[in-house]
Amino acid sequence: MRPISSLAAVAVAVVVAVLASACNVSPSVATVNGTSVSQSTFDGELATLSASPAAQCALELQGATLPTIAGAGQSSVTSSFAAGELSSVIEQVLVSQALARRHARLTAADLGAARSDVVTELYPPSPSQPSPCGLEGPQLMAKLPASFVNEQVRFQAEAELLLTLVAHVGVGPAAILKYYFTHASQFRQDCLSAIVVSSQAAAAAVRAKVVSGAESFAAAARASSLDPVSRAKGGAIGCPLVSAITNPSLTSVLAGLKPGQVSQPLSESVSGGTPEWVLIEVTSRPEEPLTTVAGTIRREILASHGSALQAELARLVKSAHVHVDPQYGRWTGQAGVVPPVAPPSRFVLSPGADQASSGPASSSVLGPASGYPGPSSPSGAGGSGAGGSGSGG
Repeated sequence: MRPISSLAAVAVAVVVAVLASACNVSPSVATVNGTSVSQSTFDGELATLSASPAAQCALELQGATLPTIAGAGQSSVTSSFAAGELSSVIEQVLVSQALARRHARLTAADLGAARSDVVTELYPPSPSQPSPCGLEGPQLMAKLPASFVNEQVRFQAEAELLLTLVAHVGVGPAAILKYYFTHASQFRQDCLSAIVVSSQAAAAAVRAKVVSGAESFAAAARASSLDPVSRAKGGAIGCPLVSAITNPSLTSVLAGLKPGQVSQPLSESVSGGTPEWVLIEVTSRPEEPLTTVAGTIRREILASHGSALQAELARLVKSAHVHVDPQYGRWTGQAGVVPPVAPPSRFVLSPGADQASSGPASSSVLGPASGYPGPSSPSGAGGSGAGGSGSGG
């Protein structure tokens, strides 16, 4: 069945390792309640993301609207992209700090479940909608940089753990089992067969033969159905979960059918053609095994309490003490990091230096002391955002 995304809105753009290690002496791009975010680590991860179309595709599938990434300068990214990623980094630090205050630690099981959840987010929101990169799910996961995957998984796990704590909800085996039995109908499958014909009269005639016992549904499908795929299988069209059937008319019809019964002729409009008529038979109604839906149940439980996590994140952001290096922008709280404003053109010795060039990028005449990035500043955000940040490590 189609995966259910539980925390895409929370984990949509997390791509970097954020806590500075004791041996990392690079400057801080930001401090969050006293915790430093290393500039070298941040710049390295910006470089990883900007060089990975697969990672950019993953973020789009998770719901992100990415700004222009590549800056005008060689090996650079735009200031708006850097600011957006830094906002996500700050949120990740806040979640980590919230867990530390609660003395809550991730387990191997937490990380394993979160990895599965990340994979479910790598699908288009609709089965009919193509992936922007032609890959989805496990196939896309396999193309992602390891560092990107590790940070996505870790933050997903931390966000989910924080949700269970603030919402006081369990997602362990007992909670999943209880949900399974109290929502039994949600995990029932309708194994269906269909016969497609050209008119209501033809459908009625075929149904009369099947109902009278003169011909089995499978035999009638092989003899009369206009759909070549299901006709070859005796009309069988699969066993979707009841919860996955979204057509209200079909849902209503199926609710009134018992296994072995055949529906009345149903009209099916075909775009650009004449209507067709369909007969539906419910061949069986098995239940999806708990082992195959446990992950889905876990995500359903988390998603149903997502508002509690959003409220906690808003509270954490509101009370946070954040300082951002001015060359990356300024912290605004709920709006995250806002990119720096370009200096007035009268203060720029060479206004054309901020434009894209077909040749090698030249160094800015403005050095780090000006508050705008110069050649020694690997990932500042300067100018109009066209040549925001290099990706030094």
